[in-house]
Amino acid sequence: MYQEFFCCEKTKNASIFGFYAAILFALLLFLVLLVPAEKTYADPIVATQDDGSGSLPNDSDDSSGNSSGTNSADNGLLANKDNDAPSPESSFAANGYSPSTLNPLSVKNSWNFIDGDWYYFDSEGNKLIGLQDIDGKSYFFNAVGVRQILWQKVGNDWYYFSFYSGVMGRNVWIQTGANWYYVGADGKRFSGGLADLNGQTYLFDANGIRQTLWHQVGSDWYYFSFSSGVMGKNVWIKTGDNWYRVNENGARLYSGWFVLNNKTYYLHPSTGIMATGWRTLGSDRYYFGGVDDGEMRTGNNVIAPGNHPGRSDFAQDGRWLNYSSTGDTWLDGQLTWIIGYCNYDLRSCFNFVASYGYITQDEYPSGNWAVPYAKQMIQNNGGNCYRYAALFSMLAWYLGYETNVVSGWVPTYYGPAPHGWVELYIDGNTYVCDSCFQHNILGYNWYMISYAGAPISYGRW
Repeated sequence: MYQEFFCCEKTKNASIFGFYAAILFALLLFLVLLVPAEKTYADPIVATQDDGSGSLPNDSDDSSGNSSGTNSADNGLLANKDNDAPSPESSFAANGYSPSTLNPLSVKNSWNFIDGDWYYFDSEGNKLIGLQDIDGKSYFFNAVGVRQILWQKVGNDWYYFSFYSGVMGRNVWIQTGANWYYVGADGKRFSGGLADLNGQTYLFDANGIRQTLWHQVGSDWYYFSFSSGVMGKNVWIKTGDNWYRVNENGARLYSGWFVLNNKTYYLHPSTGIMATGWRTLGSDRYYFGGVDDGEMRTGNNVIAPGNHPGRSDFAQDGRWLNYSSTGDTWLDGQLTWIIGYCNYDLRSCFNFVASYGYITQDEYPSGNWAVPYAKQMIQNNGGNCYRYAALFSMLAWYLGYETNVVSGWVPTYYGPAPHGWVELYIDGNTYVCDSCFQHNILGYNWYMISYAGAPISYGRW
């Protein structure tokens, strides 16, 4: 019985030992398979868009200067990522060599990928350093032979090397972040001035960043497209609400009078801004249309009909002849004298009318009442709200503004009260001018205000 028990225990212990031995062997085999031999690679495959063959992205600015500026590689990458990874096929990898076991003869005149970096060994087996031409392409290696990428300064110049292939860019636009750069045929980055590329002119600052919008170069101002950076030439440029003209060389004009396609414009001699609307030049008045027009008017032009008959007439050289007529010779003479006294300034005319005295009058207007009421205001040296409105409206019309007199009401403690005021229409906007309230209600502005911003509500019958 004892012998039987002993034999069973012995057999059991042997089985346990074999089980643990098998587990240990499997673990060692797993670790061996898990750690691969270190590999090196042959020449990296260079992407077709970044191989220096002339197929790199080029700027496609058209003659109009409306280039999209988006046909270069994004984020500073010259190459297409596809097909640009190192080749996994190499003589070293195929034979299972690692850097510690490389045959010195096998690394000559070849690329080698060692510890995460690319190197190139010459015919003597030495690692290349500095700028080097290999198979018709240029690369840059640092002091220990590692191939470099992206922007690198070599001497006093900056060069760009593809993120994927390391090939130097030539004759291409490069975008880094929000900035655009250009490298020439020698790979050097353009900087510090104007440059003509593919028939278009660009401006680069001292750091090589392509410039946009207005920039002064020497004594002249130039405009460069916001989207493409192309310099504008022989075109109109709008900045904010102002228009400018640049000549065939791109320089902003300050010529004063300017004729284009048989149309006459006026460019301010100090700012170059194109004149619009009414302008006094010397002792004469001229009209240059709306904010996006600028063409000087000649001959007979209906400027602001409103409730007022007549026209504003201009000589062939654009001078306002002041032949606008109310149909009343005496009133025409009075209006001409007032606007001259106010130096042809609308606000001064408004203040002039507001200086008249207020005279209570009970009659209410009807028909085309601007002309007779304006005459009464001057003859009586004062009047009620309708006379204030009529006189200022006629003066504004004489100055070329589109204007209208309004007979309506304003709220009071006792309910709506009859009232008259003037509307002016400028660039699609309606403005209220109330010279009567300017005279009677002090402490508020009643000149050129919107209905929404007026100190009081206005209503129409």
